[in-house]
Amino acid sequence: MNEELLYFIWKFRLYDPQLLTNLNQPVHVLKPGMQNMYSGPDFTNSQVKIDETTWAGNVEIHVKTSDWRKHQHDKDPAYDNIILHVVYEHDVELEELTFRKIPTIELKGKVEAGIIKRFEKFQNRNLFIPCEASINKVPEIVFESFLDRLLIERIELKSEITKRDLKETNGDWEEVLYRSLMRGFGFKANAEPMNQLARLIPVKHLWKHKHNPQEFYALLFGASGLLDKPIDDYSHKLLQIFHGLASKYSIQSLPKEIWKTSGIRPANFPSLRIAQAGALLLNNDNSLFSRLIDNFSIQHLLSLFNLKLDPYWVNHFVFGKEVKENKFLTPSKNMVDNLIINAIVPVLVLNASSKGDVLKKEKAIELLFSLSPDKNGTITKWNSLGIKSKNAANSQSLLHLKNAYCSYKKCLLCNVGGYLLKHDR
Repeated sequence: MNEELLYFIWKFRLYDPQLLTNLNQPVHVLKPGMQNMYSGPDFTNSQVKIDETTWAGNVEIHVKTSDWRKHQHDKDPAYDNIILHVVYEHDVELEELTFRKIPTIELKGKVEAGIIKRFEKFQNRNLFIPCEASINKVPEIVFESFLDRLLIERIELKSEITKRDLKETNGDWEEVLYRSLMRGFGFKANAEPMNQLARLIPVKHLWKHKHNPQEFYALLFGASGLLDKPIDDYSHKLLQIFHGLASKYSIQSLPKEIWKTSGIRPANFPSLRIAQAGALLLNNDNSLFSRLIDNFSIQHLLSLFNLKLDPYWVNHFVFGKEVKENKFLTPSKNMVDNLIINAIVPVLVLNASSKGDVLKKEKAIELLFSLSPDKNGTITKWNSLGIKSKNAANSQSLLHLKNAYCSYKKCLLCNVGGYLLKHDR
């Protein structure tokens, strides 16, 4: 038994309602109260009837009565005014509670054994998800409604980085979008190096050199550190140009070693991704965010990625190593969807939220319902369990369910796990 399970049992009244205090007084729970996620008593605004008297206030919950002193509540004034002490096992009488006339009720023997056993099974299983064997017993309406909540949680989690960018740039949304896109082009392996590159070369510097593509790309590649040893005419020319620009902007290049290339497919080589990110900026107006916020239909978003790269990349993935044909010259449909999901939508949602524009926020989230589901090992495993993703909104929810709940066995905070604990027989 642990306290988290006891919170769950108390919250959903999963016990025999015929309760008695340690003084054999009948107890009727009118309202279990609201669970307190911060310091202080576990439940607030509870309401219980003891004998003929109705009490309203806070409730504290422990596995054992003796935990009261173990947690040093006897020395904390925040616990002076609780109306009830709920424990699984009443192992000791406490003078301070008796003196203050705070009753204790014991839940041992009052809780259905199946709930405890199911919870222990979930916690002890080392599977993809703890409820793997029974998840298909959950009604669709329970599952779908939880996915909706998970989607919002996922987007808000991604928006945390965007909030930091917004603060650092003093509310410059063009810069915020640029940073987000750069991280997106870095994909998982090189998201952080791309993040550092975006901070090193602000988009306002790049805009000043749009008239000269060589200067534009020299800034990006020179600052990236990927030009440290030029081995062909193109890279040598870019490095020469960068030396002049580095002096002008006081730029210290990133160390080449921060870029991950081992085990990376050619399509995700950092040099090619930087070239693609640069082409996106070069091929669009300086006010990319302003244009985007006025029209973020899925058709408009997809059109942004009709990229025209420098001819050099037709036969290269990296500098100085020529190939017959670069089949990954422009981002794939899957990559474009990934950029919209992870780089653009969080920025649009945060912008709408900052303005209190509910309709625009909903419109931004709806973009995810127009995109194909994510393609990765986690989604493939969900599919094998019979949980299919219809669109990116579904797959994003499932990714969050796995990463934020199932991997940490937070079954008591999960609507799916909660349903199974209460109803699976």
